[in-house]
Amino acid sequence: MLPENPHVRYFESRAHGFVTLDFTPDRLETRMQAISDRTRVDASLSTLRTFVVEDGRPGAV
Repeated sequence: MLPENPHVRYFESRAHGFVTLDFTPDRLETRMQAISDRTRVDASLSTLRTFVVEDGRPGAV
């Protein structure tokens, strides 16, 4: 998947979860989060990857 899409920074097809975004005037932080078991209410949550875009600096770090 990634070789055909060089603009994609991260891809994980085996995990189930969601993305959280924190916006401030100076930065955007994106967290890719996964749950351990989508059938359980008490499933644990883990952060797979975090990206930050800062005001005045192009691209995600």
